Amino acid sequence: MIRGIELKALGKTRAIDIMYEGGQYLGPNGQVVDNLLDMACYNCGNSYYTFEDDMMEFCPHCGVFERRRFESYEDLRVWAREQSWSFTQSIPEIYMAVHLEGRWEVRPTKDPEALKFSGRYEDVRPLMDDLLP
Repeated sequence: MIRGIELKALGKTRAIDIMYEGGQYLGPNGQVVDNLLDMACYNCGNSYYTFEDDMMEFCPHCGVFERRRFESYEDLRVWAREQSWSFTQSIPEIYMAVHLEGRWEVRPTKDPEALKFSGRYEDVRPLMDDLLP
């Protein structure tokens, strides 16, 4: 589990801090956020919040995509350019592109070199070196 995103709502184009108070979720200015989805990853089992109208397409904890498949590194990079990565400023992990079993995915890591030398992936490349805000 990645610490630092427990009370963040993560979307494709935005990420906001949230709090739970009085039976409802509130945004950073105290406004009610009523379009949240409480998600649980089928791969790693960790939870995160996303928006009904701006859903995050991958698990921020393990990087697994439920419905997307990227055949090339460049396809993954094109997708990544359309995402908001602002939430990464509050976590120690960075996201890397990994090639595994004929497809490209993302993986969070604190140590990109350890990911490269783990032997689990056919290739490991930077994903967000030019994408961070």
